[in-house]
Amino acid sequence: MEASRWIVYSSWGGLLFFGVVGLFVGKGISVFTSPVNKEETIYDYYQHPFLQTFFMFIGEFACLIFFYFQNIVSKPQKPDLTKKKFNPLMLGIPACLDVIGSTLLLYGYILVAASVITMMSTVQLIIGAILSVIFLGRKLYIHHVIGICIILLGLIIVIIAVQILSNDSSTTTLGLCLVVVSNIISPIQFVIEEKLFNIYEINALEGVGYEGLVGLTIMALLLPIYQNIPAKRIIQSKPFDHEQMPQKAVFPYHKVEDSIVGFIQISHSSGILIFVILYIITLGAFNFASQAVTKYVSSLSRITMNLARTALTWLISCLLRWETFNFYQLIGFIILTGGVIVYNEIYVPSICNLNYNTKENIKKRQELQIQNSEDKLLTNNTENKNENASQ
Repeated sequence: MEASRWIVYSSWGGLLFFGVVGLFVGKGISVFTSPVNKEETIYDYYQHPFLQTFFMFIGEFACLIFFYFQNIVSKPQKPDLTKKKFNPLMLGIPACLDVIGSTLLLYGYILVAASVITMMSTVQLIIGAILSVIFLGRKLYIHHVIGICIILLGLIIVIIAVQILSNDSSTTTLGLCLVVVSNIISPIQFVIEEKLFNIYEINALEGVGYEGLVGLTIMALLLPIYQNIPAKRIIQSKPFDHEQMPQKAVFPYHKVEDSIVGFIQISHSSGILIFVILYIITLGAFNFASQAVTKYVSSLSRITMNLARTALTWLISCLLRWETFNFYQLIGFIILTGGVIVYNEIYVPSICNLNYNTKENIKKRQELQIQNSEDKLLTNNTENKNENASQ
């Protein structure tokens, strides 16, 4: 197998594996309970999305350390002279988008089931497709549009199914909205990264590492500010009462983020500590694999891989009994899958000539055109030779 193919397949595998593990670790942290005060009199869930985003950037920054260590112990790759040298500050915009998108997604972990979060991630494919047309010059054909419409139908069914089975529709709606907004922001980040990879010489490890450094700096500045901004507690199910703890909520400690409580909970729970360490490692590896897929394949391929991640996440969630099987959710997922299959040309029916502009058929037409041109040139040369011989 060629080295480039090995890189592509290993990047896909890493994105799938670390994506599933990272999602369950992120969700798993939020189901732990631990004391929120030094006296250990009040217990609550670990609900610190901003602090978890900070931990995520630690994992990304570790990729930069590994990148420089790799360059010391091995021969650096030859630079691509067709691309410009990049300034790490250029990754500031995708890092800021990562801060917003990741934090909203982590709030979604608190309020919505893990499988629903991954199913909602197909929003990224739709937004990514639109952005790739605007900024990357790609074309959307009729089968792409039909695929997107099918995906939208599947998403609507999933949302309705979740709302019907929810005990608290208002909070579930809030969670779904946060996840949707997160999935609108993420493809913007991916497309910007792909644009940078196309123009500048950036190693995937180096890119993740510098993005982590910028994000870590941003969060280090924001966390003390959030610690002092009051916020209304949004309850998931019942009114706030210390005697009814633990409870899940958005802004559970009447602040945008209470990092002090977060570190107190970590110090009192070995389970949370282990999961935080796993979260740092898996998110660092996942973001490296994601950027590798963006660099060597495309941002759309990165988004599409979420489909397999969705199936695995839902299966594991049901096996662990973190959520109950939902037949209507299954229908929504099947329709989603069908839309992604059509959009990515895994199978496009020939009805009404829908498959006319698939990559395979476009390539066949181009090859046929080249062959016809060569045959015509050969015929002309033969005729010219015959004319010269007769003269």
